[in-house]
Amino acid sequence: MSVLKITGLSLNAGQQQLVHDLHLSIEKQQWLALIGESGSGKTLTGLAIAGLLPQAVRMTNGEILVKGQSLSELSAQQINGLRGKEIAYVFQDYAGMFSPFIRLGKQLDETLQAHRGLGRKERKKQILTCLEEVRLPAERIFKSYPCELSGGQLQRVTIAAAMLLQPKLLIADEPTTALDQATGEEILGLLKEMQERIGCAILFITHDLRHVRRYADQVAIMRGGCVLESGDVRSVLEQPAHFYTKQLLAAESALLSSPTRTLEQEARLQLVDADQTMLDQGTGPASTRGNAMLSAQNLVKTYPQGIKALDQVSFTLKAGECLGLVGESGSGKSTMARCLMLMEPLDEGELLFQQMPLHKRKAAARSFINGRIQTVFQNPAASLNPRLTIVNSLMEPLDVFKDKTPAFLGDSRYKRDEAAALLLDMVGLPASVMRQYPHELSGGQKQRVCIARAISIAPDFIILDEPTASLDMIIQAQILKLLQRLQQQLGFACLFISHDLAAVQFMCSRMMVLERGKITIEDARFPASTIGKYRSILGLH
Repeated sequence: MSVLKITGLSLNAGQQQLVHDLHLSIEKQQWLALIGESGSGKTLTGLAIAGLLPQAVRMTNGEILVKGQSLSELSAQQINGLRGKEIAYVFQDYAGMFSPFIRLGKQLDETLQAHRGLGRKERKKQILTCLEEVRLPAERIFKSYPCELSGGQLQRVTIAAAMLLQPKLLIADEPTTALDQATGEEILGLLKEMQERIGCAILFITHDLRHVRRYADQVAIMRGGCVLESGDVRSVLEQPAHFYTKQLLAAESALLSSPTRTLEQEARLQLVDADQTMLDQGTGPASTRGNAMLSAQNLVKTYPQGIKALDQVSFTLKAGECLGLVGESGSGKSTMARCLMLMEPLDEGELLFQQMPLHKRKAAARSFINGRIQTVFQNPAASLNPRLTIVNSLMEPLDVFKDKTPAFLGDSRYKRDEAAALLLDMVGLPASVMRQYPHELSGGQKQRVCIARAISIAPDFIILDEPTASLDMIIQAQILKLLQRLQQQLGFACLFISHDLAAVQFMCSRMMVLERGKITIEDARFPASTIGKYRSILGLH
């Protein structure tokens, strides 16, 4: 008997069909990978399995069987009992899994209280055992709040929570997206150990073909709400039958190859060609390239309990340059970004932006950088207000800094909708998008909106904090190419924060590696002799 069998599943939001006639089957102890681009219906399929669909989405056809039992025949109370005990989830947004105000031990204890008739001491013993099995300091984690853990540690706690009730089916929805490669491999290794120890099946939702090859038994390729191709991993990925599967493999190959692409590779990736649009708007300030824009000397940032997130960090960023910053989860990358944005104060060190000492006159410094520094974050959905239409989110910077309207907008500076349409066109989106809400866009479309908003006031410096981490391979390639072209055209400098060495190699002229708050490597170029060194440090293969 299959652990999970889905036949003819169709999901709708109003008149829009999101998933159409989907068929999937997972056997006991089998690892099935579900691959597809943003908006293909992967996550909705995973949520439908345990009745967790958003309120606006409904199942219009099909049947979902868990261990031979149809979910449509169960009451809401029975489905609640099924979650955790038979079906467990490991989500991409591990931070959103936990309340920030309750210690982790208490939150895990609530799970056991709801499903198992155990005493307090027995529950704590079981929780500590699970935390130890995912290689965490159990007692400390039990007493900690979520904010006191790194991303990798929180994801391990999520796996421990899934293990508590020894489920028959684990749904892992992009469990490594926000993590560096080394930590991601550890997380997947833990899932593999869990699968072998408790004998569960795994539905692995991902866009990373490297992980699929290494861990999955079966794979299903999904696009536009339909499964296009499925079967054994080796047969599907080595002899793809569908054109879209071939596209995915081509995108992966190009991203992992040299940054110097052939014309054939560019055509296969179907990248956004916005050259003509930007040429029509005028070129960027290329003459400013080469001048020192940002200088950091001996930056120190210490958190409570003596944890040094930044330890004597020094670097220089030139005007028009793209500098890569790589490092594992918890190395201090995001802390550095927050300090550069003056969202957190430095404890020591000097930070100069266009010769302005940001580390001294804080009020004056914030006033000085307003409009000059922008950020594009990893999670585009969290960057956009769900209650605002795209035009209102997009035009926020221009609404606030009306005196900073850039020359490339021309006469559109006085016409809000025309300015929005022009910005959307620059990032390869139709003007009709401006009337939509964030939930109506795919992940790649939302990230394009965030990029358009960041460039709307022609900043001198943009911090790109994992801008492609939550996107599939083809969309990653499109966004990277778009960022590269916009930077060349508009002339802004950027700090490209990532754990993906291939993306950094594509975007940046040089890079630095951050390890436990210290810059351990800084190279001006990417010679072949040093790539192995970087890959070793970051756990890449």
